[in-house]
Amino acid sequence: ARGYLSHKLHGASQFLANRDSIQEQYYNNIASIKNEIEELEHRLLELKKQLPHEQQKLNEHQTLTEDVEETLLVLSKYENLMKSDLVPNERELHEQLAELLNSKPLQDFTSHEVSLVLYKAKLSQYQQNFYENNIDGKAICAFSPAVCGELGMSYRDACALVYHVRMMQTKGYQMQSTTNQIYCVICDHSTPSATVDLIEEYEIPLNEETILKDHWIAPYLMYATNFDTFEVRTLEEKLVSQQILRQWKKIHKVHLQQLNMSQERRTSM
Repeated sequence: ARGYLSHKLHGASQFLANRDSIQEQYYNNIASIKNEIEELEHRLLELKKQLPHEQQKLNEHQTLTEDVEETLLVLSKYENLMKSDLVPNERELHEQLAELLNSKPLQDFTSHEVSLVLYKAKLSQYQQNFYENNIDGKAICAFSPAVCGELGMSYRDACALVYHVRMMQTKGYQMQSTTNQIYCVICDHSTPSATVDLIEEYEIPLNEETILKDHWIAPYLMYATNFDTFEVRTLEEKLVSQQILRQWKKIHKVHLQQLNMSQERRTSM
């Protein structure tokens, strides 16, 4: 009995000796659980506040989607109507340019015939100025954006003209304009918004607001060298922009070569 009592006393003494450390562990566990509960309650409160905003965004996006779908439907109907009811004078101008390019190279165009080039490039507002300066096909084929600027053209329009002239000097230009069978990643980005996407993809440090505001597209940017236009200030940014746009030109050059080869195969058949 005495041994049993000693054993119990020893066990009780050990229990009391470890009491503080064990209780401290429990206190720590309880404190940790309370902290987690507070964090979860705080997070839950944030999510409850966020939920209505996300729901509102979803509703706005659904409404916008419906508006875009409706607009797209209207535009598609309008596009089909325009295709089927092309203005006679407009159709005639297209046919005249096509016939001229099939009969002789662009450099042999007269100053009167150059007006068709301006029309195709949507730059007819400069027609009178070109005519007064006797700009013929030979002159327009030698144009650079800087020379165009001396004729009163904006920098964007100058680059646009150079692009269209280079395309019209390509043998397969007429085939491309009617079939679009040869893909070119540069020519395909033919809207300002698509051009911004391509700029971001290639990480070109050009001001995107300028691209959108002045209606720049990727094919025209290939011929841009005045980077101040796009708020490119540092030498490093200008060199990067120049290097990537040269890369675009190389990509587009392959497109021109493919057009030439396609036309040669077509004429040899």
